[in-house]
Amino acid sequence: MSGVAHGLRTYQIAETIGSGGAERVFKGVSLIDHAPVAIKVLHSPDPYIRQKFREEGEIGFRLRHPHIVHIYEYGEEADTYYIIMEYVDGGSLRHRLVTGAPASFDFVRSVIGQTCEALAYSHNYRVIHRDIKPENILFSSSGGVKVTGFGRAESTSATTKTSEGIVIGTAYYIPYEQAAGEEVTPASDIYSLGIVLYEMLTGEWPFTGAPLQVIDKHLNQKPIPPRQLNPNIPPEIETAVMRALEKDPRRRYQNAMHLARDLGYQPAPGTWHPWLVVISGGADGKRIPLNQAVVAMRRSDIDPNDPLISRGRHFRVIQQDGQFYVEDEGSRHGTYLNGKRIEGRAAMRSGDMIQVGRTMLRFDA
Repeated sequence: MSGVAHGLRTYQIAETIGSGGAERVFKGVSLIDHAPVAIKVLHSPDPYIRQKFREEGEIGFRLRHPHIVHIYEYGEEADTYYIIMEYVDGGSLRHRLVTGAPASFDFVRSVIGQTCEALAYSHNYRVIHRDIKPENILFSSSGGVKVTGFGRAESTSATTKTSEGIVIGTAYYIPYEQAAGEEVTPASDIYSLGIVLYEMLTGEWPFTGAPLQVIDKHLNQKPIPPRQLNPNIPPEIETAVMRALEKDPRRRYQNAMHLARDLGYQPAPGTWHPWLVVISGGADGKRIPLNQAVVAMRRSDIDPNDPLISRGRHFRVIQQDGQFYVEDEGSRHGTYLNGKRIEGRAAMRSGDMIQVGRTMLRFDA
């Protein structure tokens, strides 16, 4: 296991700030630049737990987003596994929730919206968190919400049971497919965030009881509509909550930012941009950011091995006055939007399909 590094010995431990299972988290300071850090240390011989700890370091080190806790380095020294990460000073969302007392809607919108930004970013890099809960939503006095706890994340879709048959995830926030040991997707994280949203709006979990009873309710019961617990919730917000909590992942939000926008959240300029996602063809899974007013697309940008895509500019995506357009650039084989060959420019909506050559792309916004 390796990160970029100076090593554990270049940090001084100051105090314990958390512990759980085989892990302890310390506040520390770098002996090089004297910056405060959090140091997570693992004490376990279990191979599975060690593997998940390594993956937390590897996955977290790759993710760079203002609403995700930054991992500076990770490694192993003297059979001790460690992760050095950003020190977040404001505690967790769990510490700010009061049972039976709904949070203010402005606070709810801000917290859920920033968490949606973090999830949308990680999902675009094919990382599914798999353990969204208030304990993993932290607050920084300088940077707002910081999502942590990627130790159960997967870099691709995967089932949710270990080789010993243990279901991964916290019972009160676990989505249907994760409880059933089925394939998880980004929509699984959105379900878990929907539980957090429900709890913030009502002061209650949608399903209560012993953990196994709660899991059974996730599998077999629908939650009470939140307005029955808090009539002050606007109807459109209740609709958003219930959509996030659909049992069928195909009926949930497919993009976390769509949930954020239905809550009225507006990300800071430059922190979110849409993508073209290759969903069929030789470059399946490739994500192309649309972070400029005009983004030109050619064969090398999409799939270098698709001979039916023009080597020169095949098409371009234009952002103008909040609307996105796709425009063919005189390609030989054409550009198709939702199965129809376009002539000139055509407006796009999130979820629209663009076909060029043998390749299909989805517009996610």
